[in-house]
Amino acid sequence: MENIFVRCAGLDVHKESVEACVRRIEPNGCVHSETRHWGTMTRDLLEMADWLAAKGVTNVAMESTGVFWKPIFNILEIRFTVLLVNARHLKQVPGRKSDIRDCQWIAQLLQCGLLKGSFIPPRAQRELRDLTRHRTQLVEEKTRTINRIQKVLEDANIKLASVASDVIEEHTRPFAAEIEHLDTIPGVDHRVAEVLLAEVGPDMKPFPSDEHLSSWAGMCPGNEESAGKRRRRRITPGNRWLKQTLAQAAWAASHAKNTYLAAQYRRLASHRGKKRALIAVGHSILVIFYHMIRSGASYADLGADFFDRLEPERLTHYYVKRLERLGYTVTLESSAAA
Repeated sequence: MENIFVRCAGLDVHKESVEACVRRIEPNGCVHSETRHWGTMTRDLLEMADWLAAKGVTNVAMESTGVFWKPIFNILEIRFTVLLVNARHLKQVPGRKSDIRDCQWIAQLLQCGLLKGSFIPPRAQRELRDLTRHRTQLVEEKTRTINRIQKVLEDANIKLASVASDVIEEHTRPFAAEIEHLDTIPGVDHRVAEVLLAEVGPDMKPFPSDEHLSSWAGMCPGNEESAGKRRRRRITPGNRWLKQTLAQAAWAASHAKNTYLAAQYRRLASHRGKKRALIAVGHSILVIFYHMIRSGASYADLGADFFDRLEPERLTHYYVKRLERLGYTVTLESSAAA
């Protein structure tokens, strides 16, 4: 198999340790590998980065293990090209189970160009994402948290609410134009727009199409088939923060009068159920977001009667049949002919 990178490294990340394997191709064509054990304290990670640089490493790959990868990624991304790989893409072959062999296996796959990195937004967007996620958690736990700490903070004259509010506004200021633009979508307010931009970002280049974005977000059904039969219809795992926000936006959009999204919700809820209808509307909001950010286009609502105009013959047939079942004889005459 052809080697893509001359000098690369694979990391197997744990809570308190990192196993690092450096693979390099010698001038004579031989492959040399070296493995070392590191701690996860900041000084250990900085020493590991210096060691990798001294070995001439250009590309690094590691598995997305919980949240343990984050400080390592933050330190290494400045000096190397780092791939964060989904655990499902690193299926072990028989006999490769120890941590040291895991890092060797990751390095080998990386050197052969067989790994595809997960979407990691720029640092500024990651900071905004952390803030919006933290705000969501605070809102969900608002009653319990406020009752426990509000008196202590007030006694110390610490105005936490005011400070936190200012910090979120400061980080979203670069996206003010996009937020105002997205606010025109039914169901999307400033808070929803902030979460969308924090989770996805203002750059759509990592997502070639709205289908790719929907799949990454987990807002589309699985596509597993066997012998011509579809085996899975549940939505795929994805970004739970984004999915939760889209569901909230979909619920708000379903109550917006005279809009396409509300008509879509009513049309689907009648025969697919409310939960599936909300997922479908949330998917539509995500697609609208994708095209508005990518092209800069303004939101233009298709109208509450879009589905009526889309299939007028089917709708006419439906209502005629209903009237006939009630005992009426129906004669249709075109208004143009009259």
